[in-house]
Amino acid sequence: LVGLLEREPDIQAYILKAVQKRISEYQYLPEGVLFELFQNADDAMAERNEMNNQAERPLERFPFLVTLTPAECRVMHWGRPVNKFLSEEGEDFKDQGFNQDLEKMLLFNASDKTPGEEIRVTGKFGLGFKSIFLITDRPRIISSRLSFEILGGLWPKKLDPQEADTLKEYLSRHGDIQEGTLLDLPFRSGINLESIAARFTRLLPITLVFARWIKEVGMSIGERGLQASWSPEPIGPAGIACGHLEIDGMPSIGLLFETTHGSCLFRLDRQGFTSMPDWMPGIWATNPTTEAVGLGLCLNADFHLDVGRVRIAPENPENPRLAEDLVAGLVSQVGEFAALCERDWEFVKSRLGLNGGLPPQEFWASFWALLDSSVK
Repeated sequence: LVGLLEREPDIQAYILKAVQKRISEYQYLPEGVLFELFQNADDAMAERNEMNNQAERPLERFPFLVTLTPAECRVMHWGRPVNKFLSEEGEDFKDQGFNQDLEKMLLFNASDKTPGEEIRVTGKFGLGFKSIFLITDRPRIISSRLSFEILGGLWPKKLDPQEADTLKEYLSRHGDIQEGTLLDLPFRSGINLESIAARFTRLLPITLVFARWIKEVGMSIGERGLQASWSPEPIGPAGIACGHLEIDGMPSIGLLFETTHGSCLFRLDRQGFTSMPDWMPGIWATNPTTEAVGLGLCLNADFHLDVGRVRIAPENPENPRLAEDLVAGLVSQVGEFAALCERDWEFVKSRLGLNGGLPPQEFWASFWALLDSSVK
């Protein structure tokens, strides 16, 4: 079979078509691919820092870089490389499955549920990674010492040395090739770069807020460039922060409440709380779902999702409990924030960029008006 996969294009095409059909049955879409790759990169960054933390080395942050042309998509990140399971000090992380990335990238195994079942994939290289085959037939990957292409959606073949050197040189222009990962995804026929980029770029400001480690993204889309970041500043009690938030080109302030069970992001203008756009998903699980569009605010938690990871699994009993715990934590934090406003309103106004003459009563009136519209 390996020989046939490597030598026979017709066999490759037949197996790849079956892989692509199965991914589509899981409700994945081409416009979701960049979200899945971003999640993989954020998970890999968390794992790199887990290895650093064990060795008591400083924790690190690196950007997520994307280049989109009419012919291909290239994605780069500097999280834990594929299959790297030994730390720089020689500590072994096989128990965490760090040596099994390649297998998870390629196989539909026991952890990949059948269509219609719930799945909860928070780690690296679950079904989401396989969604790349909706936009590419033959991905090429460089990750530390590994360099390979994937044939038929299933089989890794070592890259030709010249091709590998070309990709390594490209990666070296952007960062350390020893710790970097580059995915080169030549587009399938009919794939449009704007359709791949549109939803990701529009929701990117919120995606960065809810990501665990990656807080900066650089993109080149055809002839245009895009830079986005989330650099919050703490305001008052632990878990409350604010930062600049630009949505559809409109600058505003994001006010973030983080609890042990999840987080909530509000949007503010100079007059106080204001609604998110009507197209904005209200429920997130790091990446956006299609739930509660137009809620007016964004709630993020480790919800159990359906197999396509775009809707909350309706029958899972953990989701209502998680939502209750999240709300309880948010109520407590909002209470602490209200106490801060009462103690030092001038500081709060300044930190949030509110109008100097805005009284606290009007600020809180905007909060309750937003919540009232959200529950209707």
